[in-house]
Amino acid sequence: MTARFHFDFEGFEVVPYVGLGLVYGDLDRPLGSRDDTSYIIPLGVSVDFPLQPKLSVGFSVQVALTGFDFGPGIGEDSSQTSVMATVRYRP
Repeated sequence: MTARFHFDFEGFEVVPYVGLGLVYGDLDRPLGSRDDTSYIIPLGVSVDFPLQPKLSVGFSVQVALTGFDFGPGIGEDSSQTSVMATVRYRP
C-alpha cells in the first residue's frame, strides 16, 4: 500500500510517497540458511521532468525501513537506500 502526493511546478513534478507492507528475506550462507519476515515502510521522493506530453525522465530516492533480524552472528537490517533513474511513458 502506497500513498503518493503529486505537486506540479513549472517544468517539473515532485512526488513524495510513503508506504506500508510486508517483506520476506532469505539469507543463504555456506554455514546455513536463515530467514525472516518483517514490515517494510518505503519513504521517498521522485522528481520528473517532462520531455513531451506523454514522456518524462527523472530520478527517485528511497529509504525502506524494515525490521529484519537474522539472528546471532548476522544481526539486524533496519534500512535500505536506493537511487533510481526513471523514464515514464503515459499512454
